[in-house]
Amino acid sequence: MRIKSSHIKNFRSILDVEIEFDSLTALVGRNGAGKSTILKGTELFYLTNPRLSPEDFYNRDVKSPIEITLTFADLDDDEKERFKSYIQHSELSVVRVLTQTENKYHGSALQNPEFKPLREKNTSAAEVKEAYKHLREGNYQDLPAYTNRDAVPIVIKEWEEQHSQSCVRERDDGQFFGFKQVGQGYLGKGTRFLLIPAVREAALDAHEGRGSAITELMDLVVRKALFEKEEVKSFREQMEKTYNELFDPSKLKELSTLSENLTNTLRTYVMNASVNVSWDTAGEIAIPQPRANIQLVEDGFSSEVERTGHGLQRAFVLTMLQHLSAPQIESSSAQNVKHPDLVLGIEEPELYQHPSRQRHFANVLGKLAANQIPGVARKVQVVYATHSPLMVSLESFDQIRLVLKIEKENDKPKVSKVIRRTLDDVAKSLAVAYGGNPQFSGASLKPRLVTLMGPLFSEGFFADVVVLVEGEGDKAAIVATARSIGHELDSNGIAVIPCIGKSNLINAAGVFKTFGLPTYVVWDGDSHLGQTAGKCGSCGHDLDSKADPNENHRLLRLVPEPLRWPQHG
Repeated sequence: MRIKSSHIKNFRSILDVEIEFDSLTALVGRNGAGKSTILKGTELFYLTNPRLSPEDFYNRDVKSPIEITLTFADLDDDEKERFKSYIQHSELSVVRVLTQTENKYHGSALQNPEFKPLREKNTSAAEVKEAYKHLREGNYQDLPAYTNRDAVPIVIKEWEEQHSQSCVRERDDGQFFGFKQVGQGYLGKGTRFLLIPAVREAALDAHEGRGSAITELMDLVVRKALFEKEEVKSFREQMEKTYNELFDPSKLKELSTLSENLTNTLRTYVMNASVNVSWDTAGEIAIPQPRANIQLVEDGFSSEVERTGHGLQRAFVLTMLQHLSAPQIESSSAQNVKHPDLVLGIEEPELYQHPSRQRHFANVLGKLAANQIPGVARKVQVVYATHSPLMVSLESFDQIRLVLKIEKENDKPKVSKVIRRTLDDVAKSLAVAYGGNPQFSGASLKPRLVTLMGPLFSEGFFADVVVLVEGEGDKAAIVATARSIGHELDSNGIAVIPCIGKSNLINAAGVFKTFGLPTYVVWDGDSHLGQTAGKCGSCGHDLDSKADPNENHRLLRLVPEPLRWPQHG
C-alpha cells in the first residue's frame, strides 16, 4: 500500500493542507515554507507514542486538535480483506486525531450523511426498518426493498459506492486500532514510514548499542539467521548439558556441608528449623553475540565512520536506514514473511554532496521509487524536501510540490500552502500567449523545456520573486543596477534567471506563473537595431531584421499587457 495523499491540519505552520504523493515526490520552496513540516506531519501519523508541546499546534491553539489523514491506494488482497469495511473505490483513508490528552485513529469512508440513522448502534431493528422505509419512499427509491437489519449496511454501502458524488467522508468513533496489532486495525503490516532528518549522526548508526541502526540490522539480518543454524543450536544444547552435569547439586558436597552448618546455627534459635541450600539449573545459557565493526572504504582507504567525509557519512546513513526498513532475512523460516511497503521521507538528500553527486542521488532516488533497485522492500515510495536546484529536473516536473507561506487574516502567523502543477497545466496556461489557441500538450511541450530546465532555471522554485531575462548580459545589468542603489536581490529572495533567448522566455514565464510565483519578464522589442525588415502590423514602425512580432505579442499576452510593439521613442 502506498500513500496517495496526506491531509494535515493545525500542525505547526500548517493550518489545513492536503498534498498528493506520487511514487516520488519532491518538496521545493524557500526556507521556512513548511517542507519539513509536511514530512514530520506525515511521520506523526506513524509514531507510536508522539510527544506534543503547544509549539506543535498552529498558533499554539491547543484547543483545536492536530489531524493527520492518510489515504492509501494500491492495497493488496490481504489488505483489502483486512480493511474492507473502510475501503471506498479501492482506497483506505485513516485519520489520526491528537490533542494533549487524546490520541485516536479513526477509519474514514465516503458515506451519505442521510444514511446515518441506519448506522446507529443503539437503534432498534424496528427503528432501522422504519427509517429505511422512509428513505426509500423519499429520495432513494432506487434502494432495494427492506429484508432484514443485517442486510442494510451492505445495501447502503453498495449505494454509496455507486453514488460517491452524493457522499462525504465520515469517521468512525475511534475504533480503528492503528499500528497496534489488535483486531482488524493493524496498519503496520502494510506500511512503514522512515524519516531521515537533515541532522543525523552517522557514528551513532555505525556503533553497536541500543537503538543504533547497525545493531538492529545485525539482529534482524545476521544474528537471527546465525542462531537459527542447526550447528549453533547443537552447540547450545551440548553446552547446557555439560554445564548442568558439572553443577549438579547432588554431586557437590559443598552444598550439603553448607546446609548442615547453617542448620546447626539456625537451631540455636529455632529448635525444629533447618536450612536446605540448592540452586536452580542453568536453563538456557546465553551465548555472547558477535558485535559488528563498521568501517567505510573510499579510494581504497579503510576508516572508522566518524573519520570519513560528511558526504560519505550521509550516504552511509541513507544506506543503513534504507536496508533497515525491510531487511532481507535469508533464514528458511522467514522466506515467506511479508515486509511492509516503505515510505522513505528525506530532509535534504543533497546535504554534503557535491553537484554531480547530488544529480546522482536524485537519479538513485528516482530508481528506488520506480522499484528498479531490488532487495530493499517490496515497494518504496520516496518523499524528499530539498533546497537544491540539482534535485529538481524536467523528468520529475509532475512530481514537484511547491510549498509557500501565505498571509493569514487577523494577524495570525502565515500558513503553508502546497501547489501541484503538471506539464499539461503549463501547456494550458501558455494557450493565453497564443491568443487562446493551444499550440501543444504537456507531452509536446516537454522537448521545448529540455534546454531550459537546468539548475539555474530551477532556482526559481526556491525564490520569493522570479525575474526572467533573455541572457547573461541582461542579468548582469539588472543585478548591477540593483546593487548600485543599495539592493541585494539574492538576500531579498529575488532570482534573476537568464533564459537563453526570447523564445524561451515564453515557456519559462508559463512554468512559474502556473505555480503562482510572482514572475516578472524583462525583454526588449529589438527595434531600431539594424536593417529594417518591413513594417510592424500593429503600428507601422520599421522593424529590425531579427525582430519577431509574434514572440513579443505572445509575451505581452502572457504578462498581460496591451499588444503595443514596438515602442516608439
